[in-house]
Amino acid sequence: MRITEKDIKKKVVSELKRAGFNVLATEIDEGFKKPAVFVNVYPSNITLQNKDVEDVSDTVEIRYYPIKETTEKCAEAAEKIRQTFMYKPLDVKERHLTIQSMEIDIENCVLYVYFEVEYTQMTPNNDKEYEIAEELELGGI
Repeated sequence: MRITEKDIKKKVVSELKRAGFNVLATEIDEGFKKPAVFVNVYPSNITLQNKDVEDVSDTVEIRYYPIKETTEKCAEAAEKIRQTFMYKPLDVKERHLTIQSMEIDIENCVLYVYFEVEYTQMTPNNDKEYEIAEELELGGI
């Protein structure tokens, strides 16, 4: 079963909401209620291993806007995000994806968190469903 950026975003949003964050749609640019979190997921690297298998690396970008625009509030949110994602796998489509490192930046009292989600999967042309073989006849018997 193939994993998409949409699957990863859905799981990241779910985990952030479970941790108490107010996650908003990324299309909203202004006039949103703070504190607010925006999530983007996009492909950053795809390496073809062979015609059937690819290694994928997707970048997750989390932007946090605190209600009180201070570095301390951003640092508190960064710790909460780190605790949410760094120490347990991200379960996406029956796969357990781990986060190895996180980049954290605070700019103009907005927290930016970036991490890579890496996984190996079948290529799109090889993601076929097959019938389960229930009976096998050998030699016409």
